[in-house]
Amino acid sequence: MKKSASFWDGLRERVLIVDGAMGTYLHMRGLPEGQCREALNLNNPSLVLSIHEEYLRAGADVLETNTFGANYVQLKRFGLEKRVRDINRAGVQLAREVATHGTGVFVAGSVGPLGALLQPYGRLTLQDVQAIYEEQIGSLVESGVDLLFIETQSSTVEAQAAVRAARRVGRGIPIVCLMTFDREGRSRMGNELPDALYELVEAGADVVGFNCGIGPGDAYDLVVRHLKDFPHPLCVMPNAGYPTYVSGRLTYAATPAYFAEYARLFVEAGVVLIGSCCGTTPEHTAAMARVVKGAPPVRPVVRPAPTSEQAPRPSLQLVEKPTPSEEVTFPTRLRDLFSKDVVVTVAVEPPRGWDYTRVVEDVRYLRSLGVDAVNVGDNPLASLRMSPVALAAVLKREVGLEPIVHFTCRDRNVIALQSELLGAAALGLRVVLALTGEPVEVGEFPKATSVFDVDAVGLIRILRNLNEGRNLAGNPIDTRTHFIIGGSANPLAADMEREVERVRQKVENGASFLVTQPIYDPDVILRFQDALGDLAVDLIVGICPPISERYARFLANEVPGISIPEAWIDRLRGRSREDAERAAVELCQALMERLRGVVQGFYVMLPMGRYDLVGALLGQASAHRPEARAERRRAE
Repeated sequence: MKKSASFWDGLRERVLIVDGAMGTYLHMRGLPEGQCREALNLNNPSLVLSIHEEYLRAGADVLETNTFGANYVQLKRFGLEKRVRDINRAGVQLAREVATHGTGVFVAGSVGPLGALLQPYGRLTLQDVQAIYEEQIGSLVESGVDLLFIETQSSTVEAQAAVRAARRVGRGIPIVCLMTFDREGRSRMGNELPDALYELVEAGADVVGFNCGIGPGDAYDLVVRHLKDFPHPLCVMPNAGYPTYVSGRLTYAATPAYFAEYARLFVEAGVVLIGSCCGTTPEHTAAMARVVKGAPPVRPVVRPAPTSEQAPRPSLQLVEKPTPSEEVTFPTRLRDLFSKDVVVTVAVEPPRGWDYTRVVEDVRYLRSLGVDAVNVGDNPLASLRMSPVALAAVLKREVGLEPIVHFTCRDRNVIALQSELLGAAALGLRVVLALTGEPVEVGEFPKATSVFDVDAVGLIRILRNLNEGRNLAGNPIDTRTHFIIGGSANPLAADMEREVERVRQKVENGASFLVTQPIYDPDVILRFQDALGDLAVDLIVGICPPISERYARFLANEVPGISIPEAWIDRLRGRSREDAERAAVELCQALMERLRGVVQGFYVMLPMGRYDLVGALLGQASAHRPEARAERRRAE
């Protein structure tokens, strides 16, 4: 109990800084993907020891053991299920060896999820889960940890089982239990803030909060929106933004300086344990320590009244089947389809359920502004949404606006891809944006199977084949399709030579237009066009108004592939909400004007569904902006 009292004394006196990533940092240090990182405690202890030492020098008050996946289920994948006790004991010894060189440094036993589904979705019973956790946690406690970190949990059922196991074998040491939520405060298994954290407290957790999944900006929003008056000690450990694949490896964008800014904000919001997760390094920990180390905690004490109000169930509306017509001919380029030199399309988000009423309302509004098309995402960020083909067909039928349907390769094999594309053609859909798709690991179903029979280039080839009247195997189909085919491009790619070669492959296989991420510097596009040379392809440039200084910094630091000039951020600094929005729109208008005559279109993406900003971007704000809509979007 002495160690427990010491931890609580420390927490009452000052905010404690938890170390950063272990897994992704090990990969940065050379550990190949797919290897058991916890086994390093036995076969390469010097590497683990050196990482603990780096975090200690960076200013960490809490060192987590390298035991995140050291449970029976996870270790069984590597044939190490009989080494649970050995691996956990070694992990504690390594962290303790380093902690003794610091003052007031605690060793936390890291306990991650089992990585397997519980009944009725999987085979594990609740009794199995608790027994597996008891084996690992018992090993950590016997080896002398000061506290337990049960982390990255996506289900309150599993998390509570882990907490109960910790209470049973933990000898009274403090228990920290962290869930993982998306930017809306929902876990992958549907648990929501703040109720999920109250359930963990009721199960016996001493400190609760969340880690992984989102970056500092979104994490801070969750604290402010859902946990401002939370009466129990809070821990927050965000990722370094959202990941992207670079040269076959996940990378993260958020800088140490960006983390330092949010560390201060977290303390002001009442967080008492602050750390970082995937993609971070000792540099991130050091930056936070310079700002908040030794700061006294501010703990909220009032529990908000939970709400159980449920949204009404929407009524089902069926879409009539259109009649296909071989006589209808379609253009092959967007500018021919719309008879315009510059096309404006706006991203709309498919609903999480099947009620599309609100999306139809939004798209009707966009059509009134003169928008040419809407982009319909395909389970963006690997999170479940309504089928883009179904929604696109509804929008075309009920609104008459042309949809650009996103197709990813992640969720369908080549048979399903071709089948759904033929269905899209039968529904009268003309424009397809072919994308590889984010890995499932970034979404709400990380254990789902990523298919990737083909990538975006292969999907473009499939589309061209269908347009030529044959499938991927070369066999004829009854009626050829008439798709206008698009792909993505990254004008800010670190390896421009590789990016240009990939774009060339897309164009040679049938892409007639390219869509980019949001761009904030016209010179980026001019340089990219120079790099593309004589490739005959239309360029649709991404436009996303950074409606506040904070949102601009979020985009620049946490969203891969986006760079915002400091002059833009300076323009937004210190402004009121309305002034910042106005400035952001003016900056984007100037950018669009600069690129007119240079590019063939603009792909407008709005933060938080702020479709009212489209009118301002197109110079029609006074005539078309419904104030009720704008206020509703802000409130959400």
